Amino acid sequence: MRYIRVSVAAVREAADSVAEGLMGMGAGGAEIHDALEAREYLATADIDYVDGSALASAGEGYDPEAEVLVRGYLSAEGGMAGVIGELKARLRDIGAVFSGRAEVIGEEACDDSEWADAWKEHFKPFHVGGFLIKPTWEVLPEKTALRGKLIIEMDPGIAFGSGTHESTRLCLRLIEAHMRDGDDVLDVGTGSGILGIAAMRNGAGSLLAVDVDAAAVGVARRNLASNGCIRRVAVMEGTVYGVRRPPGGYGLIAANIVASVLVRDCREYARLMGDGATCVVSGIIAERAGEVREAFEGAGFAVADGLTEGEWVAYAFRRG
Repeated sequence: MRYIRVSVAAVREAADSVAEGLMGMGAGGAEIHDALEAREYLATADIDYVDGSALASAGEGYDPEAEVLVRGYLSAEGGMAGVIGELKARLRDIGAVFSGRAEVIGEEACDDSEWADAWKEHFKPFHVGGFLIKPTWEVLPEKTALRGKLIIEMDPGIAFGSGTHESTRLCLRLIEAHMRDGDDVLDVGTGSGILGIAAMRNGAGSLLAVDVDAAAVGVARRNLASNGCIRRVAVMEGTVYGVRRPPGGYGLIAANIVASVLVRDCREYARLMGDGATCVVSGIIAERAGEVREAFEGAGFAVADGLTEGEWVAYAFRRG
């Protein structure tokens, strides 16, 4: 189906009216980019890391200090000129009510398949240690060096964990280095399931993958199944607090989350683990690495390994 991606600059007070106007024309929703509101939120939010682009202006042609940018997708089936003409008429009325600007500053024709699959163009097979991460839709060239590589087929969909992020790569390397053959593994915040798949590929005896996001649970199940990880594998919606300790405890726990959650939950990880087990953690921005390390040491862990890539840190903590 053909759509028009429209960008509207408006005075801040008119943002909701513009969004309602777009939805009144059939848009399923509208994005409101408000740089001032974002800065105010981030000044008080418990967030470890924000990509610098998140605070950059979302486009040219408007003043982010006094205006917002509202975006939406409108059906182009009735003709692009007619749709834009109707939108401009609505915006003139909104601008008059709020005595300020409400103006189309961008319009672009697109197909729904373009935003559904465009990201796939940038997700290509790549190596992390002894793993080869391959998108399910990619075919490996015949001369690809596969000797000794553990292949992980991935379609992350909307879940986190394609393997391209630094924190995921660090976890993969630590799992490869520290997991023992036959370990029972708990993957907390599984996302796409990539760490659980890596553990099973690396010889885990069993896997429980947990995530609070129902959509991620579905994605993880599909990815595990497509990699042949079916026997002695379970995926559960929930948190680590709903996990039962298996006989002898887990041999490895992997948690690629954020520092604040790791600090909060480290004693729960300790409860679920056996002596000599390893907890691989990442999602830790460098500035909070010391805080995470101190919390885990206070919960009875010792640092077995640590890796850094860019602004991100990962640890392998040993229990008992």
